[in-house]
Amino acid sequence: MKSSTKFKIGTDAIFRIFAAAGLHKPERLRELSGGEYNRVFDVTSSGVGYILKIAPPKDAVILTHEIDLMRQEIRFYELLRERTDIAIPQIIYTDFSEAVIPAPFFIMEKLLNPRLDTVKLTKEERRQVSTVVADIFAKIHTIEGRGFGYEQNGLHADWYAAIRGMVQNLRDDCTRFGKPCKPGERLLRYIDKNQEILKKAEPVLVFFDLWNRNLFCDKNSDDGIKLAVIDPERCFWGDRIADFVDFNPWGIPLGVKACAGEYNAATARLAIGEPAVTASDEENIRYYIMLAYLGLIMYTERYARYKKWQFGYIRNAFSCAYLFKTSFDKLKCLSPLD
Repeated sequence: MKSSTKFKIGTDAIFRIFAAAGLHKPERLRELSGGEYNRVFDVTSSGVGYILKIAPPKDAVILTHEIDLMRQEIRFYELLRERTDIAIPQIIYTDFSEAVIPAPFFIMEKLLNPRLDTVKLTKEERRQVSTVVADIFAKIHTIEGRGFGYEQNGLHADWYAAIRGMVQNLRDDCTRFGKPCKPGERLLRYIDKNQEILKKAEPVLVFFDLWNRNLFCDKNSDDGIKLAVIDPERCFWGDRIADFVDFNPWGIPLGVKACAGEYNAATARLAIGEPAVTASDEENIRYYIMLAYLGLIMYTERYARYKKWQFGYIRNAFSCAYLFKTSFDKLKCLSPLD
């Protein structure tokens, strides 16, 4: 995927990176094109597979919540390893000094199993995958925070203040790009109206990017299907209902059995003790606010990363329009504005 944030780098520089990490000169490398923010390479060194991830250059146009994003990614990998048994890749080497190349980077192990979106599954296997995904979300939400929001932007005392600040940052990013942000203004009105509802949320780790391309599937395990997780860079501290934006593809209501039901079953099975998701009006308000927030990210990203004729711009334009319509139509019924 073409994106203006990707660091430009040649083969010789990659060789220097591996030398700095104390690894042998790579004998094979290829760029992974799926990412849209960092530049990512699949590299083989001495017969071992690695993933090299390089942050955007200093002069790249990025969103406010993307400041120092790679450092946050490493931190959340560490938290997931320390606080859960979720399978994640081992981090081999990190460098934020910008001495080797003028950008932060890290090297991690290459997961050998395929991405979930490329795996053919039977009906029973799909059921197993849904169960495992629910377990992963439930485990992530056991990690409690000391505040709300993105750490790189400063934490807030409650979820209302945090999500309001997150939306304001995107609105301000649009202004910085010389673009209007009417959806952001509308979303702020819904956030303000539901201030007391939003303040009820507890601060837990929210992944907010756990979809099939960030899950790797082992369907041949003796213990049934196993999934490994990558790319926790979009994590923040906030309302656990926000993660249903990923758990429920494209705005499926919270009350659908395969969504809240599976999550509740996971928290009970794992004896986590989280209160059940009941798909109440208040929870649905929290959910659709976050669906609109995802739309606002895609709305703003297209101005930062893409030209109007590029696929990413066109895709984001259609996607955010769908997300805004779905979320604002629901919020209009659940919490009509004056």
